[in-house]
Amino acid sequence: MVVRPASARSRRIRVLLVERAGLLRGALAAVFSAEDDLELAATLDTLDGAPAAASRERAELAVLGVDGSEASTPETVSRLREQAPDCAIVVLTTRRGADRLRRALAGRPVPEQVRALIDTDTTPGQLVRYLRRVAGGERVMDPRLLGRLSNRSNPLTRREREVLELAALGTPRAEIAARLHLAVGTVRNYLYTIVRKTGARSVADAVRVAERSGWL
Repeated sequence: MVVRPASARSRRIRVLLVERAGLLRGALAAVFSAEDDLELAATLDTLDGAPAAASRERAELAVLGVDGSEASTPETVSRLREQAPDCAIVVLTTRRGADRLRRALAGRPVPEQVRALIDTDTTPGQLVRYLRRVAGGERVMDPRLLGRLSNRSNPLTRREREVLELAALGTPRAEIAARLHLAVGTVRNYLYTIVRKTGARSVADAVRVAERSGWL
């Protein structure tokens, strides 16, 4: 067990939690409340009230659960920064949510006010560590989600994505060929083309590039 110094334990980071899904909101609230150095300032089920709540509750962190369906997300982020300038914004979303958020941003970059972009796949313990880092002034950006927010277009065709998705799972070429009803030589050619298109050094590197760029 890691014992934090008394000075570190006495400082509590006030957190505003915004999450539409009641079950997830309750789970996150329980996780945050169990930490000695986190204090749950308020919980909301919609983004609309986040700016006023962050200001009223003097929140240091605003954790926003964003599924991307809220067209008002960029506006809410801007209002949060205006009304609570000392509150760091943490966006918690899925890869699909990041895709939707990209459309909501309409080509604009991720707002500077967002200090963290975190995948919901993250474990509770890792999420808490990320929050501490953000509260300490760091910026935490998941490259998989950033890739999905990029305006860089996907160079891979649907079939190439199918081949690469199977390769990413460690599927042998012969099995990829059988599952996609292709010849083994055709799979080899697809993988060669994928490596070239992604600018990678190998198939494994192409998988990393594609995941980071949001192409898978």
